[in-house]
Amino acid sequence: MRACEFVRTSRPGKTKRIELRDITFRDRQKRNIKHDRHDLVEKARFVTIYFRDQKNGKQMDSRSHKVSGDPILCPVRLWGRIVKRTRGASTDPNTPVCICLDGNRTIKIKDSNVIKHIRNALAIVGDAHPSLDPKKRGSRSIRSGAAMALLMKNHHVERIKSLG
Repeated sequence: MRACEFVRTSRPGKTKRIELRDITFRDRQKRNIKHDRHDLVEKARFVTIYFRDQKNGKQMDSRSHKVSGDPILCPVRLWGRIVKRTRGASTDPNTPVCICLDGNRTIKIKDSNVIKHIRNALAIVGDAHPSLDPKKRGSRSIRSGAAMALLMKNHHVERIKSLG
């Protein structure tokens, strides 16, 4: 995803941020699961993200993922936690997923917050991977990094392209 799709950016563009209404979960029988279910993360087997408007001109484009089983990086579990976190601040379906509670205060997660966390993480693993210079990485690194990870896991190039 582009950073402008999941966080507040310093320069808003044409791309719309993902809102709660743009995320659909489905169970094993592919029935919709409502966001307010207490067992959303456990029940969901599929997640679909809808991109209402993108800078490439595509509207209502979607990407679906199935549960991977990875305890940390499973896309269904991650989006389930994002929805729960966002709903802790607001249950309005038009709420962007970059909203969260900080104590009693609602805040918007900014691209600068994401960049700071990426660079801090890279500083920790920097000695093991000297090519990962934290100063040269930012929120755009997420997209290119995901594509590179798929390529290194021998995913077909056309499949990587289809994922955006």
